[in-house]
Amino acid sequence: MKISTKGSRIGGLQLLILAALLAFSNSNDAQVEAMDSSQNNVVVLAADTIATPPTSLDKQAPVDLTGQLLDGIVGVIGDAIVLKSDIDIQQQQLKEQGVPANQTYCYVWQQMLFQKLLVHKAEVDSLEVTDKEVEFEMERRLTYLLGQMGGSEVEFQKYFGKTVLQFKEEMQPIIKDNLKGKRMQAKIAEGVQVSPSEVEAFYGAIPKDSLPIIPEQYKVAQILLTPTPSSYEKERIRKELEGIRQEILNGQDFGLMALLHSKDPGSRDKKGELGFVSRDQLVPSFAAAAFKLAPGEISEIVESAYGFHIIQLVEKKGTFINVRHILLTPQVYTSDVELTKVRMDSVLTELQKDGANFNKMATAISDDERTKENGGVLVNYQTGDDYFTADALEENLYFAVQKLKKGAVSAPEIIQLPGGKTAYRILLLMDKVEFHTANIKTDYEKIKASALEVKKQKEVDKWIEKKIANTYLRLPEECNTCSELKVWTSQANKAK
Repeated sequence: MKISTKGSRIGGLQLLILAALLAFSNSNDAQVEAMDSSQNNVVVLAADTIATPPTSLDKQAPVDLTGQLLDGIVGVIGDAIVLKSDIDIQQQQLKEQGVPANQTYCYVWQQMLFQKLLVHKAEVDSLEVTDKEVEFEMERRLTYLLGQMGGSEVEFQKYFGKTVLQFKEEMQPIIKDNLKGKRMQAKIAEGVQVSPSEVEAFYGAIPKDSLPIIPEQYKVAQILLTPTPSSYEKERIRKELEGIRQEILNGQDFGLMALLHSKDPGSRDKKGELGFVSRDQLVPSFAAAAFKLAPGEISEIVESAYGFHIIQLVEKKGTFINVRHILLTPQVYTSDVELTKVRMDSVLTELQKDGANFNKMATAISDDERTKENGGVLVNYQTGDDYFTADALEENLYFAVQKLKKGAVSAPEIIQLPGGKTAYRILLLMDKVEFHTANIKTDYEKIKASALEVKKQKEVDKWIEKKIANTYLRLPEECNTCSELKVWTSQANKAK
């Protein structure tokens, strides 16, 4: 959904921020644009997109002896450069999302400059982002991307031309800069609050015929149980992998054995090699074994959620290692599935007793690591919220919740997980929001959040004007045609 409204601050900026916070969009609706006519600032309140790789900081002036920008560099902000390729790629991304071509250039420049200014000032102020924060955000985005591809890492590699691990390695500095920018933006507006009277004034100033329509939305929790291989099957696989390990110890090439036997589609064709990864990028049991190895050494058999591994350390650089591995996965048979169904039936019996707490039970027994710590509540990775519109729900899930009343629990159903695994699921419809026009009675908290965002944006506008006055800027002539870049181009023209 792309909405651009010019006019009063109430009719434009507030209304569109309100729409962004109230409506939960699908991936094609992920960007909501609002224009403030007083400064023409574009505000994007949306699910994060995967940005293009940022340029690195360059302490040397990116100009030749005549003072011209070097090839490929189209702008400078502080000591960071903007590449033409960055602008072109982000414009193309917006066009693919349905944004008209004539609206992309100025918008991309504005977002690029604002992000680089935030990161530049975050580094000046020594705002830190931890590796764990970067990894968490990376996993959140990857979960969404993989979900769009049915959870298949093979399809992911076909689409992006690189493995998930390669993608993560390239994206880490981008995610880190993005988080630094967010932290700086939060610091700018920290302490900003809105009173109940301000919320009412904000809502009252929106024309009644312009209030957003709130689509039907669902909040759902689940308990997921996955069939597990029998102890006999696990022991069979362990013995098979031990035989492969002995062949390698007796002189067989590890890479060749990985090609022949490994069940990991992401690394098998690369002779089991993962490339350089950090400890946080690996499951704990795998990381614990891999980081103990000396170069060339072969590990004992390691068990993880994926199956059984043997690992060879290729190289270590600081906190990163490059390893090969061979993965064998125990099979789940019909008898294992039937045992899981019996277990799930007993779970349903417990849930039907008075005083049963679905969310506590989900935390205690669910096999879905993504939701169990949150009481089984599903998270909408497009919005970061726990409400879904109908078109944001997976089709089978949508049909399942349609049969439920608010507070009701479903019968166990068998489903296919990403990657082809089978599981049993019980659902709880925690809440259902009916289709309606936004109103302050039922949507107060979200309207309050909208009013707060408008107030914060005013603080950000003031901060931009103050900070760019002391920041070196070099922009292409084309930016002078962008009214929303006036505050930036004025400063850049002074530096000429």
